[in-house]
Amino acid sequence: MAASSQAECGTWDAPPATYVLPVNFGGADGPDLATACLLLNMPPGTLIRRLCRTKHTVRLFAAPAASALIEVPWGRDWHQMAYAGRQIKAVPQGSLTLSVLGVTLTSCDGYTDDLVVGRVRECFADCLIGRGDSVWFRSSQPNEC
Repeated sequence: MAASSQAECGTWDAPPATYVLPVNFGGADGPDLATACLLLNMPPGTLIRRLCRTKHTVRLFAAPAASALIEVPWGRDWHQMAYAGRQIKAVPQGSLTLSVLGVTLTSCDGYTDDLVVGRVRECFADCLIGRGDSVWFRSSQPNEC
């Protein structure tokens, strides 16, 4: 019971943990990768390397059992064009989305108008990712990271 109340409140007694999540970028798993690259003015390989070579820190949870919002330090104000003419779409568990807030991992079926750039290859529901934890992404394509 104590563990579930900690999860609901987003508090953890344990020190921050580090997780490595395998990600498929682009294609059917990341249909908006090209759009994100266009908005950020960088080729796909550069964006993927930037996501993979940076340790991301979980800053907050939007609600109990919500996706982890992971800070990604973009230096540009690219998001203004990202939402023009976009439709909200369903995203499966493990989708990696890029938004104004950073990178979001979808922990359950949901909807987003963010840019879906990839999907975690294995179920990460067993990971008890908490606020303050670190996450590294590893591409399924070894030459991308």
